[in-house]
Amino acid sequence: MLTKDLQLTDIIKINHQKLLANTENREVQVNNVKWGAGICKNDFEILKKDKKEKIMLNKKEIVSHFLFCELPNFEDDILNISFVEDPFQNSLKYKLKKILGKKVPKYYTLKEINDLLLLHIISFYHTFPYLYEVSDELNSIRFKIKK
Repeated sequence: MLTKDLQLTDIIKINHQKLLANTENREVQVNNVKWGAGICKNDFEILKKDKKEKIMLNKKEIVSHFLFCELPNFEDDILNISFVEDPFQNSLKYKLKKILGKKVPKYYTLKEINDLLLLHIISFYHTFPYLYEVSDELNSIRFKIKK
């Protein structure tokens, strides 16, 4: 269930796997080189002021393309994305096509997007200044990052 709290499903299990892998590989330094480095307060002010928001629907191919193509290749600017549910997903036409076995788009729930995005942040982007917010109505997720 999506909540305003930043909760990643199964994070304890993921952290345990990391611990097991580090123990098995006898890895002593588990944090990257930038661990402990601060992020400039000015970067967060710049993130807050950015208004170039891009809306992304919760279609699986759109979200996957963003996470695995757009986000890793983005640099030298601010990326400001809001993930929202596709209105078509709740339409009668969509539901009928799905019941009849016709081809329909596949969707992630906002909770699934939340988990995927948080996993990417903690794995790859935790050293960049970013803002992450779930709307009060639990109907959108806003993600801003300065890379």
